[in-house]
Amino acid sequence: MKKKLMMLAMLMSLSFTLMLSSCVKNNNPVDDLLDTDAQEAAGDYSEADKAFSDAFDATFDATANHPGLFKTNSAETMLLTDCATVTVEDSVSATKKYKITFGNGTDSCLGKDGRNRIGTLRISITDGKFRTLGSKIVIKTDGYYVNGVHIQGTKTVNTYAGTGGADLIYKIIINGEDGSEYAIITRKDGKVHKWKATVYNEVYFMSSTSIVDYCLHSGNGVGVASNGKSYTVNITNKLKSAPGCKWIEQGTIEITPEGKAKRVIDFGKGTCDGLATLTVGKKTYQFVMR
Repeated sequence: MKKKLMMLAMLMSLSFTLMLSSCVKNNNPVDDLLDTDAQEAAGDYSEADKAFSDAFDATFDATANHPGLFKTNSAETMLLTDCATVTVEDSVSATKKYKITFGNGTDSCLGKDGRNRIGTLRISITDGKFRTLGSKIVIKTDGYYVNGVHIQGTKTVNTYAGTGGADLIYKIIINGEDGSEYAIITRKDGKVHKWKATVYNEVYFMSSTSIVDYCLHSGNGVGVASNGKSYTVNITNKLKSAPGCKWIEQGTIEITPEGKAKRVIDFGKGTCDGLATLTVGKKTYQFVMR
């Protein structure tokens, strides 16, 4: 049962990471279409989205068995290890509160993914676990660093009943740490990336089971890349992901850097083959996703 929940959590945390990282700097003709500004936007967005997906994975590790907690040294956790401390701050109120502390304030904590973290994630869960209809999970960073990169922001996950054949729908919102509009990523070299996003993940189970068959993803994001130029990212046709495929199987996404033509990435029509196309204006290249 835990393995099923972990797979659902991984698909839930997906927003733009796979879509953008799949085509960034592949050293092929696609790089000519993803010019410097487009690569900067795609790379920054992918980095930031990965950081908040990791934060959700850590939250899942700590609270998926709510009101009990996974042990941090459990072989079934996705990310947490013994150097991460989970504290239950409120297990009585309607909104349960947890805290995950990485490291000891001086030394960082190495996770199962090989990334070093230091700082705190503050978590509130309203009306049940993440798979409970009507539940709301809010994850806020507090002095939180991943591999020396300062992550400041809030990730909110709301769970709704599915429509149009979907069994569940998760609405994911990324914004600022203090309620401000943008989450902020500050690199070790001082460069700053600001972004916000809203994504909907529709979950489809196999017939008469709670096993995930596939997910459909829609939504958009905007930001200011580390080069100071703004960009937008929009899913124009729903993206399909499935537990048995490491690539996006279908759908289209648009990246539009400030002052530049939009870049359209087409992930195909539903085949798990790793092939996609990138189009700018009249130029189209096929590439193999990483």
